[in-house]
Amino acid sequence: MTMSGRISVEMMTIYRQARYRVIIDNQDYRIELGCSGGELHQWLQQQGAHTAALITACNPYSEKLSDEQNRIAQLKLEAELDRQGYHYYHGEGRNLAGTWIEPGVFILDIERHDACCLAARYQQNALVFLRSGPVCTLAEILSA
Repeated sequence: MTMSGRISVEMMTIYRQARYRVIIDNQDYRIELGCSGGELHQWLQQQGAHTAALITACNPYSEKLSDEQNRIAQLKLEAELDRQGYHYYHGEGRNLAGTWIEPGVFILDIERHDACCLAARYQQNALVFLRSGPVCTLAEILSA
């Protein structure tokens, strides 16, 4: 993040170009930012889910942590979701080169504001947000 609390254009470009996926019942679903339809949207409709978000707790503000630190942070995120009663699946985001891979959670029926607050608590710059409808978006998290 920059001094103004905004994410650099270069970092947002990396996030937009990244590849995101969710694993549900041993099936791999790709999340394509800005694309309409797709199997994941069909699955969400079948579940009656109106929103979903892909969030990670790894590498706060895109600063590399150890695998162990990331594992612990991710477990804390999942424990928080369990306490709050959210239903979620595992997923991941990876850069185009496949050299930066972060596990994440795909949370069903979470409002955008709540997803952004959750991601901000884990010091994330952005998250992937889906609303019932055709398009996935990348939500930027702004620092307070």
